[in-house]
Amino acid sequence: MNNIYGPTRTVNREAVGAGLTASSPVCPGGANWPITEQFKLFQLVPADEIGVHLTGNAMMAPGKSTSMVMGLGENMPTWSAAERCDRCSN
Repeated sequence: MNNIYGPTRTVNREAVGAGLTASSPVCPGGANWPITEQFKLFQLVPADEIGVHLTGNAMMAPGKSTSMVMGLGENMPTWSAAERCDRCSN
């Protein structure tokens, strides 16, 4: 399982400092978000600047790379790990 908790803590800390809240992260390949959508996500960020690229089947390389999207705003939705698992099994 990818470790997204370090970056999530950083985003949450920055959001609070700006008077905002951060949503829980969502990741391509997770519930209701096909991994192939990662191609669109990579059009928005300069991943090549940190040495990350996509393979032909939308997997990230190097292999332990991860991507996520988080919303920033007032009263953003969050969910627990158990709730994330429930979404994957539905």
